[in-house]
Amino acid sequence: ACGRCRHFQYRLHDKPGREEISQRLLQSGLQPGSNVPLAAYLLYKVAQNNSNSDVTIQDIFEGRLDISEGTRYFAKEQLPEEAWAQILPMVNNYTAEEFALAALLPEHEDEMKLAMATPHTILTLVHHLLDVQPDEYVGDLCCGSGSGFVSFAMNQPEAHYFGYEINEERGGIARIRAELLGSNVQVRLGDVFRLAVAFCQSL
Repeated sequence: ACGRCRHFQYRLHDKPGREEISQRLLQSGLQPGSNVPLAAYLLYKVAQNNSNSDVTIQDIFEGRLDISEGTRYFAKEQLPEEAWAQILPMVNNYTAEEFALAALLPEHEDEMKLAMATPHTILTLVHHLLDVQPDEYVGDLCCGSGSGFVSFAMNQPEAHYFGYEINEERGGIARIRAELLGSNVQVRLGDVFRLAVAFCQSL
C-alpha cells in the first residue's frame, strides 16, 4: 500500500495524462464533483483487469468488475448508461495508473468546489504544522471527498489515516480514493459528533 502511494507520488510530475482524462470526462457530459472521480475509478478498474472495452454499465451493477457493493450502488445512482458507453473507449488511450491519478486528484476548479475539497494553500499549511511522521495516526474529521488524506498519504505514505464523513456521496468518493491509496487509509461513513459522544461516554 505504501509503495503504491510512493509510485503515485513519483508520477505526479507527469500530469498530462490525468489532466486529459479529467477534461475528456467533463466533455462527455459528466458533472464536476463525484461523477468525474467515480468514472475515472471505474475506467481504472477496467484497465487494471485488462478487460475488453465492452464492459457495460449493467456489467458493473452485476459485479463483473472487482468493486465493492457500495461502489456499485453509487455508480448506479450517479453514472448514466449513455455517458459510460461514451467514455469506455478511453481505456485504449491511457494506463490504469493515469486513471487512478485522475480519480485521486481533482483537476477542475468546479470539481474541487462541489466536492468541498480543501484548498491547496490550506493543505500546505497543515502539512507544515502537523509534520506527519511514519507510523503516526492522523484523523480527518468531515473528510469530504478525501482531498486532505490523499494529500497527506502522498506526502507521508508510512503513516496511518482515518477519514470520517457523514455525506454518502462525498464519502463514496473518499472510500474510492482510500482504496486507491492502500490499506493504511480507511474511511468510515457516520456522524463524527456521535463518535465524539461515544468516546466521551467511554472515559
